[in-house]
Amino acid sequence: MIENRRGLTIFSHTMLILGIAVILFPLYVAFIAATLDDRAVFETPMTLLPGTQLLENIKTIWINGVGVNSAPFWLMMLNSFIMAFSITVGKITVSMLSAFAIVWFRFSPA
Repeated sequence: MIENRRGLTIFSHTMLILGIAVILFPLYVAFIAATLDDRAVFETPMTLLPGTQLLENIKTIWINGVGVNSAPFWLMMLNSFIMAFSITVGKITVSMLSAFAIVWFRFSPA
């Protein structure tokens, strides 16, 4: 039987909201860090308000990469796409061959 207690409902919703906040806070901090310049990111404590450098930071990462000897972001994204596409085609091919074997071949019981 399902009980509908007001206190239990409030406690459950409070725990869910707290859990969501704990999970989303690091994503928020990462977004805020992306909007700040280098000096502001390393200040202690870091501000939790958005900065004005988001478009400049995205442009820098997209063209120059993260560090001195780093590949540009577009090249890393292209590499990831090629790898994901190749793995997907390989898995589908193996799955189709396995399905063909299961459907058409007779396996003798051991």
